[in-house]
Amino acid sequence: PEDFELVKKLGTVVIKEVFEVRDYSRPLAEPVVIDSSPGPSVIHLYAARYMPSAPFDAPVSVLLKEFPGPMAKYGDQEVLIYNHLLRSARADTAASQDLNAFISLEPSPG
Repeated sequence: PEDFELVKKLGTVVIKEVFEVRDYSRPLAEPVVIDSSPGPSVIHLYAARYMPSAPFDAPVSVLLKEFPGPMAKYGDQEVLIYNHLLRSARADTAASQDLNAFISLEPSPG
């Protein structure tokens, strides 16, 4: 989106899904490694700047991740996890504020 300015590509993370198969009837046999990746599974990482829409807000440096093709499901999962963490943090903050209002450190007048 136009709210972001890509500064530079930082790198690519390659995800491989592998498992080992061992033949325990032959104790000296090496395990066979099987790659079950459905193709190039990568996540691209970018340094970027978020340009807030408010006129006096300064740009913010951010890390953007691109989840192409079969990796899109991991991007979706990451968004769900971040939303859950933010809701939990907001609930904790609100509960803390409520508790601070209830238990005042200053003596009551009267």
